[in-house]
Amino acid sequence: MNRTNLSRRSFLSGTGLGAAGLAGGLSAEAALAADNYGGVTTILNGLRQDVVAHMDNLFEWTPDATETLADLPAAGDEATAMDQLFHERGFWLYLTGHRLADLRRMVANYDMQQQDVYPSGTYFKGGNYGSDVVFEIDFDESNNDNYSLDQCNVSSATF
Repeated sequence: MNRTNLSRRSFLSGTGLGAAGLAGGLSAEAALAADNYGGVTTILNGLRQDVVAHMDNLFEWTPDATETLADLPAAGDEATAMDQLFHERGFWLYLTGHRLADLRRMVANYDMQQQDVYPSGTYFKGGNYGSDVVFEIDFDESNNDNYSLDQCNVSSATF
């Protein structure tokens, strides 16, 4: 199986893993907001069962049509459903630029603790993770009259 020919076109054209993960993730997040925890798992498992079609759009390879990912266990409560949703979104939306926004929403909208969402402690390649959780505004943007550099708190994920 040759998976080396990554096609950026599939990300940009709305096909492939990124598009499927985004659409499925939005549906699953709506189910989470409606307290439909089983629905979250059902949507995520649907993506996992159709992984061959999504991978076929992304890579130039001939998949075995029987390849699927194992189903996730049923989420019986909000915490489990939320963990499943954001964990799966991290994989489905890999390299699409959605992860930082997901992490910020986990803190701001779902009352998760910043230290539980963002990496902290020792970095596996040496050194420690920093405390920044957002990108600083570029100096070239500081000429905007509606923005003050004092408003940018890079150590807080809340809006």
